[in-house]
Amino acid sequence: METIQITKEKVDELIHELSHLTEVVRPEIAARLTAARAQGDLSENAEYLAAKKEQEITDFRIDEIEAFLKKIRKEISLDKENK
Repeated sequence: METIQITKEKVDELIHELSHLTEVVRPEIAARLTAARAQGDLSENAEYLAAKKEQEITDFRIDEIEAFLKKIRKEISLDKENK
């Protein structure tokens, strides 16, 4: 198994980024999507398409951070068991 070396500061940064993405960015995107939907035809709605793309990128980053943090927690748990 590959060992991950990361500082506590970097872990804290990732946790902060995850919190910001889930508590600030995603709600902003949701509001923009709602406003864009209210404009009607979504197939030619640039605001809607841009917000959907940003939502995809944001959700990907959230998934990426969550998976990484889960891996770190698992490794820390295994490390503690082996001591």
